[in-house]
Amino acid sequence: MAPAEWKDSGKVLSFTKLRIALDDTETRYNLAVVGVENGPKLPCWTTEMLKPGAEVDLAMTSGRCDCRERTA
Repeated sequence: MAPAEWKDSGKVLSFTKLRIALDDTETRYNLAVVGVENGPKLPCWTTEMLKPGAEVDLAMTSGRCDCRERTA
């Protein structure tokens, strides 16, 4: 293994809506698998409803990958 860097954006490959909260809060998260150009496929958390093919921006938050649909 070697350190690598990739873009902070990608396309949604798969998406699922989770029906339960992950912790004691009321915040409902969903899970997307995002493909990064010339990079990995990442599991990403989001509060949005995303469709496969949607362009998203990625951010690392508390050791996890979060994504949000890219706006024009």
